[in-house]
Amino acid sequence: MTFERGNCWMEFFVVIVVCAFVVILIRSITEFINNQNSPELTQAAILRRKRQYTTTDNNGVISTSYAAEFELRESGESIRCYIPYRAWKALEENTLGQLTHKGTRFRRFEWNGKSVEK
Repeated sequence: MTFERGNCWMEFFVVIVVCAFVVILIRSITEFINNQNSPELTQAAILRRKRQYTTTDNNGVISTSYAAEFELRESGESIRCYIPYRAWKALEENTLGQLTHKGTRFRRFEWNGKSVEK
């Protein structure tokens, strides 16, 4: 009887994992489509936060990604973009400049005569 109950929990766990995978996949596809359909815009923005995300896969391989959160001056909307390391390193939080983006895709940030691009 205990064995059958254990199988039930295992099946439940598998369903949860599969559902989580499907949700992540749908979100990724939706973001990709939205970015594809967005115009490339240049807007005044403040770099509010920059973050570094480090993950390790099952083989012990470490990967790091870099993100920046910009606040658009005109609308107050926040946009989080993944950016290359050289841009992440060059940028400082609370910097006002011109952000060029296509949806959540970072293209360029210009401030005080300086510029970083994707």
